[in-house]
Amino acid sequence: MKELRNFKKKSDENTKAETHNVTVEEAIKKYGGMGEDALIDQLIKQVSKAKTEGRYDPNQMQLYMQMLSPHLKPEQKEKLENILNFLNTQ
Repeated sequence: MKELRNFKKKSDENTKAETHNVTVEEAIKKYGGMGEDALIDQLIKQVSKAKTEGRYDPNQMQLYMQMLSPHLKPEQKEKLENILNFLNTQ
């Protein structure tokens, strides 16, 4: 019976994880072949658009950065932090 009580909660968590994975896969397909400068340019454009539309959330961006950090070299991590600081002050 306990498994049934938590079924919806676990199911929702699985759906969120699957949705997140699809988003990551789509991002890799879309941005995977871009160089660093093109990626930075794309990031700035997307953040500017989100700010204009009122949907930019600096806290969410910080969470994305934390998610990416383990996959980045120290120089890349520092550069990303600098870019995000710049974007959050604009």
